[in-house]
Amino acid sequence: MILIATGETSPTATQQAIVFAHQLKAAGYDPVMDSASLPEDLPMASHFTATPFLRDLNDLTDLQKLVVIGAEHQSPEALNGLRKLDLPTETQVVGIGTFETTQDEIAAAARLSYVTGQTPKMVSLTDTPNMQAGSSICPCFGVETETTPTPFLRGQTAITVVVPSLEDPALVQGLQFLTTSRSFATLAYMSGKDKSEWMRMFQPGGHIYGISEILPASLSAMSDVLVLAGSIGNNQNALTLLNNHLVSGGAIIDVSADGEFEKMGLPVHRGPTDLAYLNLFLNEMILPNLTGIKETTKAASARLGIRLMDLFGDQMTSPKTPEKPAARARQIHMMPTNGIGLGHAQRCVQIANAMPKGIKPDFLAFPSCLPMITKAGFTGIPMIPRSNSHKEGSANDLANFARLRGRTAQGDVFVFDGGYVFDSVFRTIIEKKLASVWIRRGLWRKGQDNRIPMDREKYFNRVIVPREALESLNENLSRGAHIHEVGPIVRQVTRNETKKKELHKKLEKQFGLKFEKLVVTMLGSGVVHDMSANIQTICNAVEHRSDCLNLIVVWPSSIVPPERYSWGRSKVVQTMNASWLAAHADFVVSATGYNSFHEALYNKIPALFVPQDAQILDDQEARAEAAAKEGLAAFVKSGKLSQLDREMRRFLDDDKGDTIREALRNYELPEPGNRKAAELIEELVG
Repeated sequence: MILIATGETSPTATQQAIVFAHQLKAAGYDPVMDSASLPEDLPMASHFTATPFLRDLNDLTDLQKLVVIGAEHQSPEALNGLRKLDLPTETQVVGIGTFETTQDEIAAAARLSYVTGQTPKMVSLTDTPNMQAGSSICPCFGVETETTPTPFLRGQTAITVVVPSLEDPALVQGLQFLTTSRSFATLAYMSGKDKSEWMRMFQPGGHIYGISEILPASLSAMSDVLVLAGSIGNNQNALTLLNNHLVSGGAIIDVSADGEFEKMGLPVHRGPTDLAYLNLFLNEMILPNLTGIKETTKAASARLGIRLMDLFGDQMTSPKTPEKPAARARQIHMMPTNGIGLGHAQRCVQIANAMPKGIKPDFLAFPSCLPMITKAGFTGIPMIPRSNSHKEGSANDLANFARLRGRTAQGDVFVFDGGYVFDSVFRTIIEKKLASVWIRRGLWRKGQDNRIPMDREKYFNRVIVPREALESLNENLSRGAHIHEVGPIVRQVTRNETKKKELHKKLEKQFGLKFEKLVVTMLGSGVVHDMSANIQTICNAVEHRSDCLNLIVVWPSSIVPPERYSWGRSKVVQTMNASWLAAHADFVVSATGYNSFHEALYNKIPALFVPQDAQILDDQEARAEAAAKEGLAAFVKSGKLSQLDREMRRFLDDDKGDTIREALRNYELPEPGNRKAAELIEELVG
């Protein structure tokens, strides 16, 4: 175990230490970092990249080495942290820094010796070439990596383009051309600021990565071709990526305007400065000759001496060969978000139910979803939901990242169902090289900015888009062979008149009320959109009728306002069997989430739709309006209480529900997509 520490507790120093740790890990070492040493103002992305290495340092019995980077600047806070360590006597301390004078190096060694109780060995970067150190506080060394298939690249050969800046319009135009190439996948690597600008200029699509999004150790293993589009200066990530390709024997293409990298004596191939011509150059000159290029590059990199051992000499012993984990069968993991009405989890369960008996997915779900999942016969572990108790908004996702990493293994299939792909999800997919599926909604609110969610589509082998039952609602948000549209995912319940009579008797006995018409109200928990006024209007419409009972159906874990229990003819029912109750009701008053909407249509349930209109939701109003135009439902906008009252009376007095039920019986709906979605996931298991 190698403990990585920094001479100063700044975000910049910590970010460089994280890159350093990832490189050591790629080289076969076991680096760790003190979880208590992260600065408070460290960007959240860096918290994620640090997570694999964070340890509580109460037990250091396995510690072989303490490496302090940036040893030329030792702040009191950093020294205090080192002083608290109870280092084993055999631990070797290594200080790495850029020292202006020999005296500075001696002084730094003395400080480290004082706080650690050990005599440190010092490594000076003062005379290290810029390509190996830049302006970093730690060296940019190369690690030999083998390019292995990356599932979400979908079998395409990949090239990596390091983009120094988007200020040159010709570069932007050429890069846009490359990202649309069908010959290979272009992995563009740029600053977070430039990526935001790219997203502003263009629709999401392609593999555009910000530097904090994916680190060199991961990116190096995805491609054998590195294109340098301009000066990378002292950028630690870009320099590290370059060094990795040099020692691994990658084909390095210099397309900079002045041939900067060729002039440095690096084993590069001079390519066209106009990226629009790079496609042809790569296909004709580089990709067919990769084997020979690899040998030439490796030989040159050996002369350049930029390996880890060359930098550290005997300071770093050879890593132990890691033990291979025990072989196990590939597993399917399904992670639904909790959503508003647990619709994502219910959809995943329907797909899981459509899989053959020999395939049983494992669920990674939030606590509110687990009762329904376990009742359906599946196992699951709880993920941590967001809470106001967390200091940081993404603190729960950091913990979930650790859980996902511990639960998954390379070769597994990961299925995510939700509107926004969490950092914990895409970073687990990258780290474990998981085959991956995103079950993504197709209906987005008009004018909604979906660039960031759609950008994360790149991390998935397949994107399954359950279509809407009504064709007017379907639209193509993205295209490509990885997009798979399937019919609506829906739970179908057969209405049984005998069961309906039994239900009436049971409810009459339970509530002591006689009734002829059963209404089921399903307007959600009110977490995202307060539907209290609508529910009150519905309850008031049935309160003075002796022929009606209204069931206000909520999920068992929902918090129910006390006033809901004050009605005589409206009763709160906490149940997981809302679909069955709705199928045996005379009509339902429902929000228009994906599941509720399609269950009403496919199960031939007359519905009065009152869509929720919170901005984070899909376009529920569009669904309700489309169904009303086809005569398959009634529709009232949320907040139109007088209109809601009038529509209730049309259902109760004018038998509008019977008219809608007849229309539903005669309407031809698309084939459900449950089985097709299951097949698309099964195929990835292999």
